[in-house]
Amino acid sequence: MDKPVEEMTRKELLQAAKDDAAKQGLVAPFGAKNKELRAMLKGEKPYIESAERRKRKGRVPLGTMRSKLDVSGYDIPKNKVPRWINDHPGRLLAAQEGSYQFVEDPNVVVGEEPLSGRDNLETKVSRVVGKKEDGTPLKAYLMVIDKDIYDEDQREKQKINDEIMSQIDKGKFASSETGVDVHRTYVPKEGITIESKLE
Repeated sequence: MDKPVEEMTRKELLQAAKDDAAKQGLVAPFGAKNKELRAMLKGEKPYIESAERRKRKGRVPLGTMRSKLDVSGYDIPKNKVPRWINDHPGRLLAAQEGSYQFVEDPNVVVGEEPLSGRDNLETKVSRVVGKKEDGTPLKAYLMVIDKDIYDEDQREKQKINDEIMSQIDKGKFASSETGVDVHRTYVPKEGITIESKLE
């Protein structure tokens, strides 16, 4: 490299990263941002092993069933739990307020040609999953949450479910949401028995 990486044009960065990665038997990710390419050239960020990437994504023969919402092709850290969240009004904001974070695609550069049928305005991983009432595409965004927060949330949900099941067992389940009046419920003489098929 004759020039410092900070002074290189986009074209020069792409070529230098391609050459540098090839010397190591690796590849520079297509569409990496200039900042990422500079970090790779300085050795601050690793290049991608193309064979490893293909292995991680897995080969799916053309014409076979594919999961549109599969997350195996993304580097989801082990301490995170992924979830696709539909872009219904307020839903993504609620997810962010609940500690979910968007998964960013490092291979997308904002403003360049769109990849995978996605628009070129964002780097957030998304898929079209349906239609909104107005006919525009409904997107789902891939988001992650820390596993410890996720587990805590699941324990809280389970407490509510356990309380409801306890009330059902006693024949006293009443709720303003269901409109069930506890005084008008029927409990047989032998009581209510619930068998779990999961255990």
